[in-house]
Amino acid sequence: IACLHMLSMRKLDQNQWFRLISSLPPALFEASNAAAQRANERGIEPNSIDMLVEQLKFHRSLSKMGSTLVTAHLAHITTDKDISSGSGAKFDAVSSYLRLLSEMMSHPSGVICGSQINTWVGLLRDPAIVRTNVLSPHLGRVLTAYMNHIVKIRWEDVWEQEHPYSALIDASWDDDEEYNDWLGNLRSKTSQLFRSIGNTEPEIAATAIHSKICTLLNAHCNGEPRDRLNPENNELTMKSTACLQLEGAAQPLDNILNGLPSWSIDDGNYDEK
Repeated sequence: IACLHMLSMRKLDQNQWFRLISSLPPALFEASNAAAQRANERGIEPNSIDMLVEQLKFHRSLSKMGSTLVTAHLAHITTDKDISSGSGAKFDAVSSYLRLLSEMMSHPSGVICGSQINTWVGLLRDPAIVRTNVLSPHLGRVLTAYMNHIVKIRWEDVWEQEHPYSALIDASWDDDEEYNDWLGNLRSKTSQLFRSIGNTEPEIAATAIHSKICTLLNAHCNGEPRDRLNPENNELTMKSTACLQLEGAAQPLDNILNGLPSWSIDDGNYDEK
């Protein structure tokens, strides 16, 4: 990965770059299968917490390298006629590579998607890329990942090993101070991302945030599971699960609504002219 990361920062010509992004997804698929088989032989369940912790450094480096490979070569995407037309071998190669990046973001550690935030913001800021449909199939996964990871982790659960991913979280950040710094930085950067997706793909953004809010209301509308209560009045506190989850949804909801173009909320009186 270190060699690939150095290569990703070089100014590759267009043919070299397309060859590289075309070969990486199948190569990584084979590597993942091989790693799972080796883990099985050692008695470690694939996708178990132990496996995720063991491979965290690799996955983190892979996500960083993969996003750098895009960020450093945006011009190859904006100037290619196949990509602009939405068809052809090069369009398929870029689309497959972006799918690889977006699927990485389902990883339960936030540091994986955190490594990619600048790349997705950069892609969405480029008018030439936004005019194509190369981003659309992946933005739902991107939105879901960032909406999940800007919800604050209750660090006491990590200390007490009550969080289902305690070991992985502990391996991802040194302590709660480092985590809080990371979370603040991520929330700052995702504000632009949420607004941009709301503006360029309002249907995807509205569908994602609607699903998120409905899920939260179904799970926490009465404060369930009513944990971490104030002992004096038996009321919810800011450390209660319901409060943490709803607080985490406020930012994407606000950013997406502010990013929606006027025509998407037209009451019938909007004139395109």
